[in-house]
Amino acid sequence: MTYFTESDSAFLYKNALNPEDHARLPFYSALAYKLSDSEIACNLLTQVRGTQRNPMLIFAILHFHALSGHSILAELYEKLSSHEPNVWASKVVDVLETEPQLIESELHRSTQTNEPNRTAALAAILDVFLKLGINDIHLIDVGCSMGFNLYPDFADVVVDKEMTNPGQLVTFARSGQTLGFDTPSIHRRIGIDSNPLDPNNKDDVLWIKACLWPEQVERTRRCEELISRMQNWPTSERQKGDANDLISSIVNGLDKSAVPVIFHSWVLAYFGLEEQKLWREQMNALVKNGAAWISFESPYATPGLSLPDPSEKDPNFQDVQLVVALPGEAPKHWGWSHPHARWIELVNQL
Repeated sequence: MTYFTESDSAFLYKNALNPEDHARLPFYSALAYKLSDSEIACNLLTQVRGTQRNPMLIFAILHFHALSGHSILAELYEKLSSHEPNVWASKVVDVLETEPQLIESELHRSTQTNEPNRTAALAAILDVFLKLGINDIHLIDVGCSMGFNLYPDFADVVVDKEMTNPGQLVTFARSGQTLGFDTPSIHRRIGIDSNPLDPNNKDDVLWIKACLWPEQVERTRRCEELISRMQNWPTSERQKGDANDLISSIVNGLDKSAVPVIFHSWVLAYFGLEEQKLWREQMNALVKNGAAWISFESPYATPGLSLPDPSEKDPNFQDVQLVVALPGEAPKHWGWSHPHARWIELVNQL
């Protein structure tokens, strides 16, 4: 039996952010390194169930208590920018080490960031679908969380620009290509999640905010804006349960007027190896019968998916490989993106 050790925890904390985000997010970068040096923090991560053993869960729980009004954390997070990053991180870790029960009480939760900006990468892929003649789809988002990514046709995407209103998604084409974001008509929108979040539930909304990074104020504003906008968007369906158990029956129950498109982003990394293998087998069968599959996952974190070999680069651990299987075809490497789609690099498929 292989045991997860405190040394393993320290490694995960240090690598919680990809290199560009360590440079861009000084406070969470400092927190990651301070947590890696804390025996208590490392021990807490060993207590997390394997499918959620991610430093971001610890980050989110600390933020959740800050948003919930903890006497020390609330002020630290509210006035974050008035501190020096290492000093701020040390004070946050002091709270964790003094009150480890704060973390232990919430270890049942799951990280559910539901980063809306990933919709920009999804819309860029669907734009290619449209150009290939796929005009009507059913969209199935695996690990849907609050469901933001079920609405790529409502996305306001800007390229190479700063956000000018809270609901915008901002990305750029790293390879310099022109990106399109038109999408096929979406008939049914179905989300699958072991714990789908409700935009009308205050605790769910607080948790989704806690999963965001506090020094990125614009992400919180965008989340709040999109939660408000969702009230006027078409209704989406939610299926609660294990994706491997549900996916085939959901897809096979759809009418044939549109192509079922199965999408997931940084979700299969939380599956065990055998669960990943089973997912790949189901994708093979469903694609053979007319579905399409869009995978945004780290190849390092999803060995069971046997993703196509991206011969053109050696990715960072956190980089997302864009893999697409069109109906009846084998999955192909379509490019890369930042884990939150701050940049997109597509391989031309036209």
